[in-house]
Amino acid sequence: MSTHSATANPIDDNNTHHTPEITRISIDHDGDLVFRVGEELGEPAMEFLVCSSTLRRVSPVFKRMLFGAYGEAQRGERAKQTGEEWVVVLPEDDPTALLVLLGIAHSIFEHVPAAPDVNVVYQIMLLVNKYDMAGVVRPWATAWRAIAETASSSKKLDDRAKALYIALILGAAALCLKLATDLALDAVLDGQGRLLIGGGRQFGGFSCFGPFRIEGKVKFNLRF
Repeated sequence: MSTHSATANPIDDNNTHHTPEITRISIDHDGDLVFRVGEELGEPAMEFLVCSSTLRRVSPVFKRMLFGAYGEAQRGERAKQTGEEWVVVLPEDDPTALLVLLGIAHSIFEHVPAAPDVNVVYQIMLLVNKYDMAGVVRPWATAWRAIAETASSSKKLDDRAKALYIALILGAAALCLKLATDLALDAVLDGQGRLLIGGGRQFGGFSCFGPFRIEGKVKFNLRF
């Protein structure tokens, strides 16, 4: 993971500072760490001022990243000695989803949307899985499972795929079974052994299935 330091931006009374290129949100006014997020997603990046100790307590991944043997931790130590900012770049993370997750971790719930759509919840679940933070979002699990349940009946294949991923992360076994069964019934193998769903769409195009190797399991079942 690449990191670099930057000059501190002043924070206004609304916890948000805008520059021509980057919006910074102060999740913790006394924070010691800046996340620069989303630079590789084709949208303007965002910065979040956070507390590294808070993240260490809620995520074993952040603990290893920020306080282990990684370069991020070494740069943090140098930042303390030089007075520069400690900046960690997370170029592939979705800024909106990470803001929600960081807000929950810091007990700043104004960043948690009251009625997110399935895409927002899916993006949050990607980060929950990446940073091993399922316990942090447990109070929202029931509401977010309900969103996945609604999306499971969508006519859009992408929505149903995202609903399956959400159900997997939140441990909604019955919903997982329903969605996986529907998926298997809609799947076929072409002459080259590729798994196709949704009228010929390649299964591999659904990145949300990757971590769970669902494609291989569906292929195995189709052969017997």
